[in-house]
Amino acid sequence: MASSSPDGSDNKIIFEIAPNGDFTRHGVSSGGIHSSLNVAGTLKVQDGYLIETITNSSQRGARLPRVSREKIIRADDHEIVFTIEGMTNQIAIKKDVP
Repeated sequence: MASSSPDGSDNKIIFEIAPNGDFTRHGVSSGGIHSSLNVAGTLKVQDGYLIETITNSSQRGARLPRVSREKIIRADDHEIVFTIEGMTNQIAIKKDVP
């Protein structure tokens, strides 16, 4: 799955999500360059929120685990749209179809 960039650029965040909710995430710039920040953890849906628990991060000094809640606006088999708590921008994660 790929998350579109909120700033409208072609930068993407690539999620690999297992059926049990385990995930890895890394960024890719519009030039195809992978970012040096990689994270892993678990995702679950609870009471209309996407709960992300980051348990591993390449960021030096990251305090783990880190839990965030995103309000789900809509979701289907191909896309989930949510807002991060305290923000108004919508973020979409879309399933890549080969």
